Amino acid sequence: MVNRRLFLAGLAAPVLFRCANAFGQESDFEKLLAALETDNSSFPGASGRVEGKEFDTSSFAAAQPKVGKSARKISGQAIRMITGFEVSGKRRYEAKYRKPIWPKGASGVTIAIGYDLGYTNSGEFEEDWKPYMADGNRQVLTPTLGVKGTPARDLLPGVQTVEVPFDVASQQFIEQTLPKYIALTESALPNTADLSDDAMGALVSLTFNRGASYRVRADEDPTGRYEQMRQIRKLMKDKKFADIPDQFRNMKWIWEGKRDMAGLLTRRDMEADLFEIGLKS
Repeated sequence: MVNRRLFLAGLAAPVLFRCANAFGQESDFEKLLAALETDNSSFPGASGRVEGKEFDTSSFAAAQPKVGKSARKISGQAIRMITGFEVSGKRRYEAKYRKPIWPKGASGVTIAIGYDLGYTNSGEFEEDWKPYMADGNRQVLTPTLGVKGTPARDLLPGVQTVEVPFDVASQQFIEQTLPKYIALTESALPNTADLSDDAMGALVSLTFNRGASYRVRADEDPTGRYEQMRQIRKLMKDKKFADIPDQFRNMKWIWEGKRDMAGLLTRRDMEADLFEIGLKS
């Protein structure tokens, strides 16, 4: 069970990173990461790519070139954080996510670590999964490709024979999915080569969740929803890396007061903390 005081503190205020002391006391980041890997349902609204999917299907995003996959690595802490928000840790994954799910809303049938088949075509699916999944299982899932919303929900019972063990899901995520989002982040932001693997991982987590929306112009954004994303790009260009964590925290205004999205406040705090950890390394 997640510690109630720790959880509420994570939702209510920015998490302040403190290095472990000489007695081995865990940092607040590590405590939240442990809670996340135990049960991600305690962080409502923080998983998935709902906003990223909306951006990816916009006319602005559609005009961007395909960027392929990057050979750049991110830190183990960053991978654990992104994976945790999607499926918690191995024990919870095996209990809840081993078979396909439907995350509701405009999502499609989703497998492994946040891999949404509703936003995938047959070519991408084959490239991403042929090395990791038997032909018969890929054939079972093929009718779900490109199907979103309630039609995807209706297809879910017919694909429950497919199972993806955690170790396979993790390998596929690290080798296929993450390199795409690292490349997206590199394409959208300048000077990423100057960042540590922790700091870069924080930005990749943000890109995974919100899309590579750093270049949305102010005149395309009447509500200011992407203001902090624009500021991150400007700060990256100016190499003012120390000012970037505040932008993760400042964008929390978008979800404040929304109980079903409260976990996103913690996600932004953890990304800010991880970026700060990276500045010290």
